[in-house]
Amino acid sequence: MVSIEQKYFFAVGQQSFESNGRHFSTLIPIATLDGEVIDDPRRSFPNRGRVWWMVRGDSRVAYAPPGCLLLAGIEDALEVSIDSNKDRYQSLQPVLPRPIDLIEILTPQVSISDPSDLLDDFRMRCNHEPTRFVLVRLGGSLYGPLKVELSGPENEREMQPEIALSKPAAPNKVYRISTSLSPQRRGYISHSTYVWPSDRMLGENDGYRVRYEAVTGALLEELLDEGEEIELVAMRESIRQITSGFLSRKQRQEFLAKLDSFVDQADASPEALRRAKQMLSRQKERLGALNEFFDGLLSDESFRPRIDAAVEAKVDARVNELAAQIDARAQERVKDLTQKRSDLEVQIKEEEARFQREKAQRQRDLEDELKRMRAENEAEINNKIGELEQLEEVVKGSLEAVANRLAEERGSLINEYLALEPLLQRLIPASAQRGGTETSTAMQTSAPPATRLPLPNVTARDLRPSELTEEAFFDRLTEHVNTCGFSYDPDDLLAFHLSAKERAPVILGGVSGTGKSSCRLALKLKNASVSFLFGI
Repeated sequence: MVSIEQKYFFAVGQQSFESNGRHFSTLIPIATLDGEVIDDPRRSFPNRGRVWWMVRGDSRVAYAPPGCLLLAGIEDALEVSIDSNKDRYQSLQPVLPRPIDLIEILTPQVSISDPSDLLDDFRMRCNHEPTRFVLVRLGGSLYGPLKVELSGPENEREMQPEIALSKPAAPNKVYRISTSLSPQRRGYISHSTYVWPSDRMLGENDGYRVRYEAVTGALLEELLDEGEEIELVAMRESIRQITSGFLSRKQRQEFLAKLDSFVDQADASPEALRRAKQMLSRQKERLGALNEFFDGLLSDESFRPRIDAAVEAKVDARVNELAAQIDARAQERVKDLTQKRSDLEVQIKEEEARFQREKAQRQRDLEDELKRMRAENEAEINNKIGELEQLEEVVKGSLEAVANRLAEERGSLINEYLALEPLLQRLIPASAQRGGTETSTAMQTSAPPATRLPLPNVTARDLRPSELTEEAFFDRLTEHVNTCGFSYDPDDLLAFHLSAKERAPVILGGVSGTGKSSCRLALKLKNASVSFLFGI
């Protein structure tokens, strides 16, 4: 009974064909997963005894030729129909069977007495592409598992390929199985069916009959347990075990002469030694026959000219071949260098163009930056010029106001100065006035003696600047002003002190009532007199 939950072994029924951009093929049921052969596919897989397959996925599966075994599950077709040309089931994505699933048994058509010969130059033509690992029947025994080597690319596989065999990589074990197999043993498959080499399914008379002999993975485990592990050694493997590098052709005769002692002393397995002796014995026989043949040719003088001509022709051919190879390599090298030169020239031009673009861009950026800085500087200069013009107008207006005021109040300022002149003469000692003008002297002579104003209790020693420091004088001046009841900023007093030291008239400014006229400050400088002008 067919179950969509079970997997089956199928044979590819035909070459794939394309429809609406997709590739399709059909699969022919062979057996169940446990090895039960499907003798009547039409009864289990209506209507044609086939399974519909949309080809896709792994290339090893997609390019499987007709007759190749695959393992796959099934599901109901998208369109279930009773039409005899419509399949009831379609395949899920198939895979190639592994040894744990299924392994085929191959029987060579030639007689082979030594199983190790299977690993040498053995070639076998199969009527279908076998599983990747096989058992080989020699006489009444099975040998394997052995790996199948296919020739050609994956997408050009043949329906009847010629295969070679090799030992599996892992595990690297080969068994001899002497147990006989019968159709009644569970897991043994012996079956044949028809496949179609083309992409169309025709009648059975137009098909190609394929016969299968295989065992399931479960039965293979039983057979290996019953079998005997043996060692199969290929010729190349035996030589590799004896020596990693073979002798030169000139040393070959000596090697063959010392064959027995050399092989007996080699560190290799008995099977490898036996194979090496067998191969080298054959080589020795062949070399002996060849030597006799060539000795006969060389001893015959009639062949001497032909031999010399053949040697010369061979040398010329070899020289011409080498010359052609050298010339081809030189031309290829010149072509590569020319191409590299062209690529470099193109690259240089691209770099130059890029450099010119970057240069022009940077030039434009610098010009824009200079324009911006020039505009900013010009704007700042214009602002400073405007500020200076405004300041000039303000100063000009202030100077005009001061000049007008001096012109208008000239008389009052002179009167105030004349009013203070007698006071100043009393405050300044007579010795300081000896260098004065004749006008001031006349005024002192004609003027009546005035009453002396009361001065602070300061001795003459205290008034001598030679014995009084400037800092002490200014501190005393500040203390005296505060004692007299005035409140002045120390910076203003310092400005007044410094102005008075310049021996020029000092203008005391301020509105009326601020104490200009009642100021009783006295400043005595060395050999100098101070005049006070009172404003406003």
